[in-house]
Amino acid sequence: MSLEMGKRRKPRRSPACDLPTWKEGFEGESRRRTRLSDLGVTLDALLILLVPALTAALLAATQAPWILASTGYALLAGLLLVRQEAFRRFVWRGPSDPFALVLRGGRLLSWGLLGLAWLPLFAQASYLALPAWWLGGACLYVLRTLRNRRILRRATLVTAHYRVFGLEGRPGQRQRKKLGTLAIYELPAGSPFGDFQAATSVSLRPRAFLGARLRALLTDSELRAVMTHELGHSLSGAALPYQLVWAGWHLLGLPLVALLLGDLAARTWPNSTSMLLASASLAWLVYTWVGRLLDRRIEQAADAFATALPSGARDLIRALEKLAYLDGSEVFPGTLERLGACSHPCIVTRMRKLCEASAAGGAGRG
Repeated sequence: MSLEMGKRRKPRRSPACDLPTWKEGFEGESRRRTRLSDLGVTLDALLILLVPALTAALLAATQAPWILASTGYALLAGLLLVRQEAFRRFVWRGPSDPFALVLRGGRLLSWGLLGLAWLPLFAQASYLALPAWWLGGACLYVLRTLRNRRILRRATLVTAHYRVFGLEGRPGQRQRKKLGTLAIYELPAGSPFGDFQAATSVSLRPRAFLGARLRALLTDSELRAVMTHELGHSLSGAALPYQLVWAGWHLLGLPLVALLLGDLAARTWPNSTSMLLASASLAWLVYTWVGRLLDRRIEQAADAFATALPSGARDLIRALEKLAYLDGSEVFPGTLERLGACSHPCIVTRMRKLCEASAAGGAGRG
C-alpha cells in the first residue's frame, strides 16, 4: 500500500457520516464476545475482593497477620495470572507472548513485596505508601521498557516523515504544525501487539507501530485517518488536560485513595490487617476505574482529531468497521462499557461521537 504524501489542503468541515449496517448475525456474536470479556473483568474484581475477605476469616484462627497477608496476596496474584492466561489462550486465542506473562507477574511481585513490607509499619508510617507506589511503578516501567524494546526492535521503518495534511490552521496548532508528521514502523507477523493493531508513542516526535497486516486491510485514506488518530494522542489539545490528569492519577491516585479508605475503615474495623487489605482492594478497583474513564476521554479526543481531514470521520469509521469484524468484541455497548470500566469506548460509541464531531466541524472535541 502506498504511503505517499497527500496534497496539502486547508481544513474544512467533514462531510456528514452514518453508522454502518452490520452483517446479519454479527451483532449477536459480538455481544456474546463482549459478555465474555466483561466476565473476565468481573472475575478479576471478585478475586481482588476475595483475598481480604478470606484473610479476615483466617485471622480469627491465628495471630500471624503478616503470613496470612502474604498467603492471601500470593493467592490473588496466582489466580489473576491463571484467569488472564486462560482467557488469552482459550477464549481470545491470542498470539503467544511469554514475556507479557513475566511482565504481569513481575508487576504483581514487585508491588506485592513493597505492600507487604509496608504492612508491619502501617499503623506508624502510613506515608510510606507513596514512595512504595512510586518504587513499584519504577519496577513496572523497567519491565515494560524491556518488553517493548524486545518487540519493537524487530519493527521495520516504513517512512520517517509521514505527513498528515489538513492540520494547518487548527486552533492551538499554529506553533506546532511543523510537527504534524510521524514515523511509521511495521511489526513482523505474529507480533504480540497484534497483526491488525496500531499504537503510538506520545511525544513531540511521535512514532506509530503498525501490525503486519493493517496496511493491507485499509485503503490509503482509511490508513491516513488512523494515523491522524495516532498523531492526535500527541498533538490533540483536547486530549492534553486528560493526559495531565491521567499522569497525576498514576503518580498519586492509588496511595491517596488507599489512605482515605484506610482512615475511614480504621474508625470501625476491628482488625487492622483486614482493614488494610480491604481498603487496599477497594482502592485498587476505584483507581483502575477512574484511570479507564480518563483513557476513554483521551481516545475520544484522538478520534475527534481525525476530523481535521476532509473526510476523516467517514474514513476512520470505515477503518473501525473493518477492525470490528476481525475481533468482534467491544463493538456494541456492554454493561462494563456503560459503567466506564473499559479503557476504550466501544466501537459503535466511537463512531457516533465521530459523527457528532464531524457535524460540529471537527474542532478536535472529545
